[in-house]
Amino acid sequence: MDTQGLGRPQDLTIPRLMEMRKKHFPEILFLMETMNVRDVIVDIQEWLGYDKVYTVDPVGKCGGLALFWKKSVSVEVLYADKNILDLQVEYGVSRLLVSCIYGNPSSDLRHLVWERLSRIGSQRKEGWCLVGDFNEILHNGEKLGGPRRSEASFVDFSVMLKTCDMIELPSSGNGFTWGGRRRSIEVPSDLTKECCINRWC
Repeated sequence: MDTQGLGRPQDLTIPRLMEMRKKHFPEILFLMETMNVRDVIVDIQEWLGYDKVYTVDPVGKCGGLALFWKKSVSVEVLYADKNILDLQVEYGVSRLLVSCIYGNPSSDLRHLVWERLSRIGSQRKEGWCLVGDFNEILHNGEKLGGPRRSEASFVDFSVMLKTCDMIELPSSGNGFTWGGRRRSIEVPSDLTKECCINRWC
């Protein structure tokens, strides 16, 4: 399970996270945009009842990653930076490679994340999943509102997924996972929704 936008501990996100915890207690929980250093994340780990935690501190007030897991799961971090946690996960007799992704919010830098994943993926033969918020879409059909994007703007992301031999897992519920205004003028046509959180295997 992945989630984003943790913000400050007093933020409304913490109560929402605690409410989610009452309904779901996944073996592994990945948080993006924590915007907090490790000490704060460790407090959240204890509130949620997880045994282990791995963190990547934010850069200034932006970003930050956290991974929580139960003692029933064995997790080895193979690679970590501000956008990727690449993991080997063992659960019972099953072993799987999992990469937790936070796509760079800056479109000019996002291709660097795709290049890193392509290098990782070109060497992989085992079962492997990508989960997280890629901050990217594959085509204009994955967005509502706002100006249409050029087809060329989708190429880097698409090529990375093909290089890594990924297929999208089916999901249920609202497919649009991000909503906001891209410009400062607030008129109805500025409201944009995008499907940015994906699960690929």
